[in-house]
Amino acid sequence: MDSTPSESSKSASLPPESSTCMTSKVQPSISTSVPTPCIPLQEPSPATVISVNSPDSPIIDIEQNAVSAQSTCSPMHDTTSHMASVQVVTASESINWIKVGKIQLYESDREIIAQGEWLNDNIIQAYQHMLQQCTQNKVFGLQSTQLGKGYKFKPVPEGEHFVQVLHVRNCHWIVLSNMADECDSITYNVYDSANYPLDVDTKHQICSLTKPTSKQIRIQMVNIQRQPNINDCGLFALAVATDLVHYQDPQKHSYVISSMRPHLVKCIENGEVALFHRQRERRVPSVYKYNKVYLEAIYCVCRTINDKTKAMIKCSICDWWFHFICVGITDKTSSNLDEWMCPACASL
Repeated sequence: MDSTPSESSKSASLPPESSTCMTSKVQPSISTSVPTPCIPLQEPSPATVISVNSPDSPIIDIEQNAVSAQSTCSPMHDTTSHMASVQVVTASESINWIKVGKIQLYESDREIIAQGEWLNDNIIQAYQHMLQQCTQNKVFGLQSTQLGKGYKFKPVPEGEHFVQVLHVRNCHWIVLSNMADECDSITYNVYDSANYPLDVDTKHQICSLTKPTSKQIRIQMVNIQRQPNINDCGLFALAVATDLVHYQDPQKHSYVISSMRPHLVKCIENGEVALFHRQRERRVPSVYKYNKVYLEAIYCVCRTINDKTKAMIKCSICDWWFHFICVGITDKTSSNLDEWMCPACASL
């Protein structure tokens, strides 16, 4: 019986490392001592393979020069401080602005957009609802971003197109989608206007939405226009999502920054989704198409990555790994197991 230890136990058998990263040769130098704002970074070098981990290889740290896991979109804000910034505007907070589906937006939400502040969940979800209506529910995803934090997304049917805004790193917005020619059943694109490395939470959110049936998925970090300041990640996420539901390639677009917030207000007030204004077409050579590519191994009946926080056990028949909690095993009962078969193998 092979099992992986919890943090407090020890074992000679370790689960396979779930992640492989293909990334650029030259990473921008980013300090990890303080939270880093979302600022435009230099264009990456062509993506190359740093390491390829076989299923039983030792754990390899591939996040070289990565931004700190505690980094947020704004160095001066976190989720609670953004909520506080809305609560300060007590007068406008109680005044209705407009209702989008079942979502009530307030004057304080309009002021957040107009005054250059970080977009909150309410605004993001209201616009995602408009995108749903625009596509007549033919594009999947576009679910409440709150579901991502508990990994409670409704899985997208296999083979269907989807677009989903994700709330990651406490205070940052990105877009996940498979609406691109190069995407298939195991390949997804992430559009991040700050070009942060993927953290474990984001990978779990991706698995929650896609519920991969394969043993590996490929996540491609698309090289898109960088946001110019610390608060515009939500704007870029909505602009990208709008392009995608219109079957356009966000990588080719350079948005007019000064018009993005007035455009969003106009779309919400008119109840109509329109493409964000572009000033020119971006020309990205194919070798620079992706900033990073992650190859993630998928495990267990829960169909997610190994984040090294949960004990796992390997099936003695198929040699695949499963979380104790997902197959009804405890630390106490695992000590009595010489061999163990997963539910699928046991049913054969």
